[in-house]
Amino acid sequence: MADLTQQARELANACEQRAQWGRGSAWNPPRDSVGTSCLLDEAASLIRGLAALRAAPEWQPMETAPRDGTAVLVAIDGSDIPQPCRFRERVGWVIAWDEWRIPAHDGPLGWMPLPVAARSPGVNRG
Repeated sequence: MADLTQQARELANACEQRAQWGRGSAWNPPRDSVGTSCLLDEAASLIRGLAALRAAPEWQPMETAPRDGTAVLVAIDGSDIPQPCRFRERVGWVIAWDEWRIPAHDGPLGWMPLPVAARSPGVNRG
């Protein structure tokens, strides 16, 4: 996020300089419309990046995780790979694909919603 913030500052400065340098009128048009177009493209890319960061889910405390059997990503103590898990009554948290019970000493530490599943073009899995 800090990198995007720095990029935004640099882009804002470049735009301000461009506005001061390239102001024109009907008799004196801006001198560098290609450079301005490049700045606009860069600004649009930066805005898309910031929007994606804001839309990205963050880890939530386990107390707020759904307990209705919905699969979610779970951070497990001692693992650097989040696992798809669900909560089962009388069992607790289990790995979604094999129902392996997560021992209390392994967490879970936090959760986030699963990402939208990828689909191949033209394939209907409904």
